[in-house]
Amino acid sequence: MSMVLSKKSASKRLYAPFPEELWELIENADYLTLYLLYPEFSAAYEGKQTFHGYPVLRQVELDEEESLTKVVEVLRKGIYGKSNPKRCWVPHHGIRTVAGSKSVDLVMCFVCEVMQYFVSPRSKKFVWGQVGKLPKKVLNGILRKTGIPPGTDLD
Repeated sequence: MSMVLSKKSASKRLYAPFPEELWELIENADYLTLYLLYPEFSAAYEGKQTFHGYPVLRQVELDEEESLTKVVEVLRKGIYGKSNPKRCWVPHHGIRTVAGSKSVDLVMCFVCEVMQYFVSPRSKKFVWGQVGKLPKKVLNGILRKTGIPPGTDLD
């Protein structure tokens, strides 16, 4: 699934650009899992599934070409496009992309337009990056199709 989209500079760069070799893994994903996360570590979710330490409220696997293409396109625009990062860190969204035996995980806060990215599912080490607000609407639309009530806070 190759995409030709221009990489625009972010309006304010606090973090190094997202590595191209990781982007290639996302762009060539066999499948992608989208996570709705509870943004805090909480004893109420002890023993429940987590994604890099954040409790998973909902997850959706995307393996259809159309869905993958849509998410990858909007991620590219969010990661390489305009963003205005702050430092609040209230992540509600996570993504795992798998291409062959390799993967890239993203934990994203669209309030502060910042993300953490991991080069493997078991990695404790992450790198800070930027992501604009653009992907939020598409990701929330996919999550809503899984039955999340319309009033649910997906910030």
